[in-house]
Amino acid sequence: MARGRFINKEICLDKEVNELSSSDCMLAFTWLIPHLDKNGVTYGEAVIVRSMVFPRRTDITIEMMENFIQEWAEKKLVVLFEHNGERFIWFPNFKKHQVGINVAREKT
Repeated sequence: MARGRFINKEICLDKEVNELSSSDCMLAFTWLIPHLDKNGVTYGEAVIVRSMVFPRRTDITIEMMENFIQEWAEKKLVVLFEHNGERFIWFPNFKKHQVGINVAREKT
């Protein structure tokens, strides 16, 4: 996995992102982007996502994170899926916004 990802400035204008229910929900969505693999996928369990995105924020509960994830899915910002009994999150617009990504240099 790469050390980081691009966050396109267009995200600030995205209607669905701006209609998210709270600033914390928007922040969690954007801060999850650097954790995506070369296909735009990351873990989908709220407990794991919370620990990746907000490791120092004790005010963000696992229940809140689950609500954020569900909200992203309802707005079609992400797609939730299961593989081998584990839940994952896929960002369908990932490759569109990761211009110049060199997947050959990344581990699976």
